[in-house]
Amino acid sequence: MELTDLFDKKDELLRLFKSDGRWVKIPANSGKCIVCSDLHNDCRTIKFIIDNYFLNRSDTTIIICGDYIDRSPPSMIPYPTATLEYLLLLKLRYPDKIFMLMGNHDLNPSKYVDFGDAEFWDYLSDCDDKMFYSDILESLPLIATTSNNVICIHGVLPEDQSIFDNFDLHSHELKECLWADYTKNKEVVNYPNSFRKKRTRKYFDSSMSAFRSNLLIKGHNPYAPLVMYDRKCVTIQTSRIFAGLCDRHIAIVELGKPVFDANDIELVNIDTLIKNNSLKTIQKKT
Repeated sequence: MELTDLFDKKDELLRLFKSDGRWVKIPANSGKCIVCSDLHNDCRTIKFIIDNYFLNRSDTTIIICGDYIDRSPPSMIPYPTATLEYLLLLKLRYPDKIFMLMGNHDLNPSKYVDFGDAEFWDYLSDCDDKMFYSDILESLPLIATTSNNVICIHGVLPEDQSIFDNFDLHSHELKECLWADYTKNKEVVNYPNSFRKKRTRKYFDSSMSAFRSNLLIKGHNPYAPLVMYDRKCVTIQTSRIFAGLCDRHIAIVELGKPVFDANDIELVNIDTLIKNNSLKTIQKKT
């Protein structure tokens, strides 16, 4: 399918995301699930992941935990829609294997939280283009769970499942799921007007219990530890814009294997992976 077909496929995309629901439940109990997050228009990296872990592998599922746009790597600044377009075309081709979750950058700031540095939305001068991407991104799921008790989200899990009973894009609960962060501090002070609140281990444990999950994989905060809370919480970043700030990772979940904490999954450093692949290519040529 060509890019020129994408805008004509809006209704089909909306139908697919509606079918996924706001809570994606992945039924597979075999194969692998590859989780990445915070691509921020790093099309080169997500294509590398898709080429190496997904294409020609019928037993692999991809979950992306939001933030497809904004903060583009320098080479992608002239093409702010490239990564999102690539993933939407993949979704059309592999609707039961590619799952795109919502991130805080993905909601139109003129309609929801105005977070200032929104290059993607500023770039879309055409009202029809802006409406297309806004409608599509508003329809994305919020969380995904696997059959072996792994749960994925962009920010912070809600304390209960009632958020899905009457899903409201303007709700306080949704803003927390997309914007809040976990902290190691036992006590926190959250100011009433702050949308980037801090949540403690107690809140985390309550949420995980509500969703009957053992391990959370999330994105959003490049300053967070890779693993925390007794290895029950994994925070990953995938875009190369975070070079020098944090390492870049994907998480690989074996769907047929019991998962109790981060020891039961594989966390792959993307830069190490790329380096090793480059060395293998050089060795083949020599």
